[in-house]
Amino acid sequence: VVPKDGMAFVGTATDQVVVDGTGHENAFHGTAADVVIGQMAFDGFDNSGGTSRQEQAPIRGTPGLWQGVRGAMATNWLISDVVSENNYASGLFLGEHWTVRNSVFRNNGVTGIGGNLIVGGLIENNIIHGNGAQQASGAATNGGGIKVTQAGTSAAPVVVRNNELYGNEEIAIWCDLGCGGFQVLDNYIHDHRSQAVMFELSNNLVVRGNTILRSNTWTDFLGDFNAAAVTVGEARDALIESNRID
Repeated sequence: VVPKDGMAFVGTATDQVVVDGTGHENAFHGTAADVVIGQMAFDGFDNSGGTSRQEQAPIRGTPGLWQGVRGAMATNWLISDVVSENNYASGLFLGEHWTVRNSVFRNNGVTGIGGNLIVGGLIENNIIHGNGAQQASGAATNGGGIKVTQAGTSAAPVVVRNNELYGNEEIAIWCDLGCGGFQVLDNYIHDHRSQAVMFELSNNLVVRGNTILRSNTWTDFLGDFNAAAVTVGEARDALIESNRID
């Protein structure tokens, strides 16, 4: 489906409306504004654009794989009460100023939620777990729980708030390669072998009020940055306060 502005696609429940993605790249994509998608499940979208594949997702805010341009992608979508699981690459690939809430993203190959070149956005009250087991190596393919790049500005940050993340391969929440505004607030992040929060080659970070337990439990300290539960690498203007890290 390529929605038009203002369309809504709302099912009855995630166990009653299940979109089978076998042989398909996505269920919804494009550049429309003010679209609502809710109360349905997406399972097993497995058609992809090759090795650098993390933009493949059942819901994607760009006109095509690797065709996102800041200011020219889907805006102001509301994704609520969905389940996205067992997809080849990502559970969801963001457009600009999206709200993603009350949903479950699990067991997706590269990342639960991804995004690139986006401004604004709110990710809240979701459960994100078991993602990243099939990611390839390299800067253009790695993931985990949430992985966004070149995301946010100081005036319109990407906000990740009140989510539970656990058991994702490698990093739970990751903003990389020129992010300009990113906030990680009041999340429960637990049981990761690598970082709970990674902020890399970027600026304007806030990490506040999170509970981070049993993250960075790996024992190979020759990995990137000698990883910590919260790692700020080659970045500036980061405020980290009032978290419990244990």
